[in-house]
Amino acid sequence: MRFFKKKVTQQEFRRLEKRLKRSVHKLKKHDRSIERKIKAMNKVIKELSPLSTRFTELECRFTEFSQQFNNDSLSQGKMESIEHIQSKSPKKAPAPTSMNVKNENLTPLEQKGLVFIGRLQDESRSSMIPVGHLTSNLYPDRVTRKMKTTVSNILRKLINLGLISRERRGNYWYIGLTAKGYRVIKKLFQQNPLKNLVQLYEET
Repeated sequence: MRFFKKKVTQQEFRRLEKRLKRSVHKLKKHDRSIERKIKAMNKVIKELSPLSTRFTELECRFTEFSQQFNNDSLSQGKMESIEHIQSKSPKKAPAPTSMNVKNENLTPLEQKGLVFIGRLQDESRSSMIPVGHLTSNLYPDRVTRKMKTTVSNILRKLINLGLISRERRGNYWYIGLTAKGYRVIKKLFQQNPLKNLVQLYEET
């Protein structure tokens, strides 16, 4: 026989054939090893995928908390500056309670929402309450998507004014009065104070 213009014997041809078979066998074995590694990697990726989603969610929550903390810090700083200026200015007769709330540019519905938050906190003796409790108290007979949107708009306004804070716990949102919000509520309830709120904000 003649291969590649070289004359080989039958014995040489068989040795060459065996080497080729061994090489093919090694390649197949190597391919199977790669397939097993790919399967293992895919399994690990599937297991890590929920963790990646959870990490993204935690990252978003952390960003939201940071923004809220910065907003609260700015609001608190402005409030302290105003109090410092007011302490130096001559004292004036206290304005009516209704005027104190109007200065916050709150609508009657927003005032009602703020009052309900204070009352629910007082009843539960907690610094935070679920948003759902506020919604069910504001609209006990008709909790619809439209009503939830209305409550969401009220809370956004109160947060922007620095009267309440909001945080997420699992799948639910919780809200509570800030120190500024408590001062507004305290003025509203001077005749009938909420005793538990006093303990939450003044005795801690």
